[in-house]
Amino acid sequence: MQVMKERKMSDKLESVRTKIKQIKNRKSDRSLKIMLVICILGFAFFFSSRLIFPKVYRGIDTAIPGDVLDMENYIFTLESWDYAKDDKAFEIILSVQNLTLNKKPKYDFVLKADNDIIETKVHRIIKGERIVLRAYNVPRRWTEVTLSISAGKHNSHIGMNDKDVNKTDKLKSLSNKEYEIKAGKALMDGLRIKMIKEEKEIQKLDEKINYAYDKLVKLEEQKDQQTEKEKEKTNASKSQIANEMERLKGELDVKMTEYNEHKAKYLKEMQHVDKLRSE
Repeated sequence: MQVMKERKMSDKLESVRTKIKQIKNRKSDRSLKIMLVICILGFAFFFSSRLIFPKVYRGIDTAIPGDVLDMENYIFTLESWDYAKDDKAFEIILSVQNLTLNKKPKYDFVLKADNDIIETKVHRIIKGERIVLRAYNVPRRWTEVTLSISAGKHNSHIGMNDKDVNKTDKLKSLSNKEYEIKAGKALMDGLRIKMIKEEKEIQKLDEKINYAYDKLVKLEEQKDQQTEKEKEKTNASKSQIANEMERLKGELDVKMTEYNEHKAKYLKEMQHVDKLRSE
C-alpha cells in the first residue's frame, strides 16, 4: 500500500511539473511572438519611412536649360533635363564646345540623387557636340539630384529637383534629328524663362535709377532755402545717392548685356529648329 501511495504521489508531482513546463513554454512562445511582431513592425516602419515622412529639400540651386558650365577648354550647356516617372529614369541633353585639339575627349558624368549614386551612361553622341545622358533606377521619392561633370583636369556640377524638372511618362527612342529639335525647343523654353526674369530685374533697376534721379533733383531744389550747414549735409547726401545711382547703372548694363545675349541665342535657336523641321 505504501508503495502504491508513493507511486501516485510521484505521478502527481510529475503531472504538476509537466503542467508548469507547458505554462512556461506557452509564455516563452508568447514572448517570442511579441518580439517577432515588434521586429516586423520595426522593419516595416524603417523601409516605409520615406513614404510616411514629408520630403526634405536642402535647397540646392537648380539648373535651367541654357545654363553654361565654363570649364576653360570645355564649355557645357544644359539643353534639356527630363524625368520619366514610369521608367524611373532621367534623360539629360548637354551640348559641349571642345576648344582643344583632342579629337576624342573623355568626359565623366556622375549623378547623385539625395544620398544614392546613380550610374549614368552616355546614351548617344550627336555630331560630336551634343551628348544625351540616361540614368535609370532613380529612387521613386527623389527630391534633389546633382550631376557632376569632369572634362580634362576640370570638373563642375549642376543640380535639379523634382519641382523644377520637366516631367514625362516614358523615355522615347528618337532619331538624331528629333533629339536636335527636342534640345532646341527645351533650350528656347529655358532662355525664355531667363529673359522674363531679366526683364523684371531690368525694370526694378530702372525704377531705382529713376527714383535716385528724382531724389537728386529734389535735394538740389531744397538747397535754395537752406543754410550753409544744411547745404553741406545735402551735398553729402547727393554724393552718396549719385554713387549708388552709378552702381545701379552698372548693374543695369550687365543685365541688359545678358538679356541681349539670351535673346540673340533664342532667335538663332528658333531659326535652327525651324530649319530642322522643314528639312
